[in-house]
Amino acid sequence: MSVTVQASTASATTLWLMASHNDINAQFKGGVLVPEPTLMFTLVTAPNGTLTFGSSLPPWLGAAEEFYLQFWQLDPQGPKGFAASNAVLATLGP
Repeated sequence: MSVTVQASTASATTLWLMASHNDINAQFKGGVLVPEPTLMFTLVTAPNGTLTFGSSLPPWLGAAEEFYLQFWQLDPQGPKGFAASNAVLATLGP
């Protein structure tokens, strides 16, 4: 699996990837936090604002596991200083 993300800034920035089996659709920092914050990964983009990462899926991941995924980042021009990606419901598994 390989994913490339383009941050809303064209410079290095910190991104947070929220992941969960459950959605909560909660008001958060002027946007909507879709995944229940079960897992949170802190990631840093390249100097041009992109982030590419790949990974093999862990062996404990069952077939057709569904996760809500959403990126958040600091953004001085965003509502309350943050910006969020659209959320996706991804089906992962061997």
